[in-house]
Amino acid sequence: MLDVSQYIGMPFKPLGREPGGCDCWGLARMIYHDLFNIKVPSLTYAEEFDPVELFDLMDKESAKWVPVELGRERPGDVLLLKALNPHVGVVVSRGVMIHIQKSTSACIDKYTATRWNKRILGIYRHADLA
Repeated sequence: MLDVSQYIGMPFKPLGREPGGCDCWGLARMIYHDLFNIKVPSLTYAEEFDPVELFDLMDKESAKWVPVELGRERPGDVLLLKALNPHVGVVVSRGVMIHIQKSTSACIDKYTATRWNKRILGIYRHADLA
């Protein structure tokens, strides 16, 4: 299980990249930096884009991401989700993620729950975690 307690309650801020406020990618980026010592690109993107662009952009910036099948995910993997806007969460333990949205501060949620399980577009593991 990934200890993400320090991030719980962090406020949402559009395009935020710091503990004072972040968006979903900013939260994932902080977790990767703080817990895994892995730097991933900031990705200051427009609000509307094709979710696959997220990983296309990362690939262009030399980060390497490996697709993972549902059921084989592990702590640290990134979930690409379909929400009102493209959304990401980070696996804390099998079935559980940390994420942040405009309507909530950073929180723990079950991605296997009805609210999220049909919205998973992909699961990705950074090559440095493989």
